[in-house]
Amino acid sequence: MLRFAAGGLIALILLALGSTFVLRDTARREATRDAEVTTELIAGAVIGPALRDSILESSPAAVATVEGAVGALSDSRIVRIKLWRGDGTIVYSDEHRLIGQRFALDADDLEVFEQGGTASGVSDLSEPEKGFEPPAEPLVEVYSRVQTPNGTPLLLKAYYRDADVSRSATLISRRFIPIGIGALIVFAAVQIPLGIDLARRTRAAQRERERLLRQAIEAQTNERRRIAADLHDGIVQDLVGVSLTVSAAAGAVGDPEFDLDTAGSEVSRTLREAAKTTRHGIQQLRTLLVDIYPPNLREAGLTAALRDLLAPLANAGVEVDLTCDDGLELSEDEDALFYRFAHEGVRNALRHANATRVELALERINGSVMMTVRDDGRGFDLSDGAPVGHFGLRSLADVAAASRAELRIDTAPGRGTTLRLAIGDHR
Repeated sequence: MLRFAAGGLIALILLALGSTFVLRDTARREATRDAEVTTELIAGAVIGPALRDSILESSPAAVATVEGAVGALSDSRIVRIKLWRGDGTIVYSDEHRLIGQRFALDADDLEVFEQGGTASGVSDLSEPEKGFEPPAEPLVEVYSRVQTPNGTPLLLKAYYRDADVSRSATLISRRFIPIGIGALIVFAAVQIPLGIDLARRTRAAQRERERLLRQAIEAQTNERRRIAADLHDGIVQDLVGVSLTVSAAAGAVGDPEFDLDTAGSEVSRTLREAAKTTRHGIQQLRTLLVDIYPPNLREAGLTAALRDLLAPLANAGVEVDLTCDDGLELSEDEDALFYRFAHEGVRNALRHANATRVELALERINGSVMMTVRDDGRGFDLSDGAPVGHFGLRSLADVAAASRAELRIDTAPGRGTTLRLAIGDHR
């Protein structure tokens, strides 16, 4: 959030500085344009009507007429007005010492003189015609064209104080800069709650990922503990018994007083029991390997893996019933999820429920694929959560939530347990 706020503040400052620069430049152009419009109005409404044809020779009467019109101007920003002929001769200036003098016109002057219109620029005070102007006071000159009564064109130049133009630009910018910066501030203020909400969502998602990671680690730990307990309480104990039995038989055979006729049958029976126990241990190991990951889940399909999963129950005398719809198209992750769900339900029925019948069904219901594991065992009180030893049910709930699947548990003491897992949006 601090990085977001710092980045937003930096962006706001840069945008504010850029906007201020652009608005000031725009205000300057608008102030200059205002001077051009003023000059056009002076040319058309003040100087033009006061011109006489004799102004071309700078006759005193014509000069006096123009002088009177110029004196009537109320725009205090204008510090100098000049009228030029096309050859560069000044026929009128409110600085009378310039009248009759001749100076070369530059390209911009000639363009306005020949084509009309209006142009402007910062005046170069080093030019000879500016010899009577204060050297420390920059000027902005605006050109326009006027005509004498006989149609002879003249170039009108009006000179404005640059400080006055800048002051007008400042007034314009003061009106618009606060609006621009205010809009940026409002935009930034709107982004702050959005950034806070984004930070909260990101943090919540991070917590959720951390929670799922912890649950995954706990599930792996519990699974390792279960495997270790199965090995310790099952195959390890059986192998210990086999080892002791075989050692005792070997000791009996090696006894000098061993009588094959009288004790041979007993040793033979002992060895057969040891072989049977060893085979049972091998079967337990194979079952454990299948529990960890069934090798035929992808090759033979989920139905075959479920059939193998139910085989130990049938061997233990539990009645089983498997129902699978044909034609179900499931992804690899969905196959693994359903198999893990079935494995947990079948294991709970065998280890904890003391069930005599287990039903497992995988079917399509109203566009969803649902697996149901039902047993007639002793059940448990769901209001107290999963009982001790049912770590798998807890982890299954988390896995189902992460997979956007729906897990339902229906159980009560004395009436068995029904587990349902549904994955929706299947066609």
